[in-house]
Amino acid sequence: MWPVYFFPPFFLQTLVWPLTRFLFSFFCHLKIRGLASLDSLPGPIIFALNYASEFDAILLPTALPIF
Repeated sequence: MWPVYFFPPFFLQTLVWPLTRFLFSFFCHLKIRGLASLDSLPGPIIFALNYASEFDAILLPTALPIF
């Protein structure tokens, strides 16, 4: 098995998040609006993707503030 599978997903996401956030912001002009409304929601939130493109799995974690 490839050694990267042994790392926890949160650790890998924190390594990749700054790079993908910069690349999407610089090259694709990513603008995120409405993050303040997430704080006012009660309880946990589930984000479900419909995978309209291959970038959906990369774009959602990049757009959300994990730190």
